[in-house]
Amino acid sequence: MPFIDSKITVPVTDEKKEKIKSELGKAISILHKPESYLMVGINDNYDLWFTGKKLDKGAYV
Repeated sequence: MPFIDSKITVPVTDEKKEKIKSELGKAISILHKPESYLMVGINDNYDLWFTGKKLDKGAYV
């Protein structure tokens, strides 16, 4: 089962989380898997640092 984990520095509404999950479900078809085989993790309000600096807006997927 593919797992896509994301860490996002800003708040994400439930509606946007659903949209992200659905779009990743479409993209997983590249691996010949349906969305029903995909696990997605979305962590919002997450602290991320890059080059020693805290990001105001950023994501890691």
